[in-house]
Amino acid sequence: MDVKGEIVLTDRKHLMVQAVECVEEFDEKKILLRTYLGDLEIAGSDLSVIALDLENSKVEVEGRITMLKYQDSKGDKAKKKGKNIFAKMVK
Repeated sequence: MDVKGEIVLTDRKHLMVQAVECVEEFDEKKILLRTYLGDLEIAGSDLSVIALDLENSKVEVEGRITMLKYQDSKGDKAKKKGKNIFAKMVK
């Protein structure tokens, strides 16, 4: 899929994220999105998902946003771990 990853944060109150596969979890303090670029953790207070359009891979969030953090997806971690194990075996 050819989806452009984009994040637009306005005044730390409104966030638009493109390239979203699904919403993994959410509450008022944390939202976890699975994107084509890895898992994206959004932290803050009074957070709410105000728009969810998975056909167009787009999510909009409102609230007081204090942190955005990409995490490696599980597949990436497994690949890295596999490389580390292989590197140890070769030494």
